[in-house]
Amino acid sequence: MTELLLPSKELSHRFSNYIFTYFKKFLYVIIKGKLIIAALIAIVALISYYSKTDVNPITGEKQRVSLTQEQEVVLGLQSAPKMIQEFGGEVQDAQIRDMVTKVGQKIVNGTEAGRSKYEFNFHVLADPNTVNAFALPGGQVFITMGLLKLLKTKISLQVFSVMRLVM
Repeated sequence: MTELLLPSKELSHRFSNYIFTYFKKFLYVIIKGKLIIAALIAIVALISYYSKTDVNPITGEKQRVSLTQEQEVVLGLQSAPKMIQEFGGEVQDAQIRDMVTKVGQKIVNGTEAGRSKYEFNFHVLADPNTVNAFALPGGQVFITMGLLKLLKTKISLQVFSVMRLVM
């Protein structure tokens, strides 16, 4: 009769230790590789962040900008319709829009902003209840009717706008 050769307990135990040891080494290599990749990503991110430092010509402070001027303009142009929609559309009164544009351009031309490559577009938002003015990247400037009603004259609009630019 032929005898079945069954592995001894010792052989079975050595085989499982062998598998376990190589499995541990395999996991170690994978984890070590992931840590190296994570460290490389972190180093590249830090270098990228610190290499994009510009000095703000108005404040003189260092700032880190990751967008080019062209990207800022595109971002502003893409975001403007959403802002207009959120604030009830634009005012249709041509006199109001022209006045805000004239005052805005006068301010831009009299400041450092006038020497930039941005083309400034001024929008009067129809929302009568919100008192706000803001700008998007790339030269899109907004003022709400709620704020415009509070600013009775062109001079007060200019003063307010200059204060916003300085702050």
